[in-house]
Amino acid sequence: MAKKRKLRPHPRRRGASQRTRTPKRDVYIESDLQFPAADAGADGELSEEDAYDVALRMHPDFLEWQDGADLPEEFTDSNGNVWSPEMHLQMHALVERQLSMNEPVGIRDRAIELEQRDELHPHEIRHVFAAAIATQLWEMTQENKLFDEQRYFELIAEHYDEFLTALS
Repeated sequence: MAKKRKLRPHPRRRGASQRTRTPKRDVYIESDLQFPAADAGADGELSEEDAYDVALRMHPDFLEWQDGADLPEEFTDSNGNVWSPEMHLQMHALVERQLSMNEPVGIRDRAIELEQRDELHPHEIRHVFAAAIATQLWEMTQENKLFDEQRYFELIAEHYDEFLTALS
């Protein structure tokens, strides 16, 4: 059985002068990026821990940091945006769980459909789903809305278009 790796939180919040530059982001592990088959059953369902492990394996750059126990609490990208690697991994894990359970119903089909367009890498498609989840969470907490599956799929389409626009 493969050794489970857990990221340890950084002992203190980094100030602006202590932020770490984002590691290389174009490293993908292809074998971990296959979307589950549309007819996969519940036996393919990932536990939260397994989903997190899949997310971590998709980011070998984070593994390198993890091995040194120095994964920063936040990174700053080339545009000056600050983001949390732990939150990034947790969002990936959430998407992996959705895909493994096909919950909401149709999410696997949507992932496969977007992958077949061959416009975005499967890793980026996962980012599209995570962006849609984040938007839904914001609407739920800031606007007191309930989770809306139809809205979620609409957000996936919107974020997919935004990702494509950002590439051009």
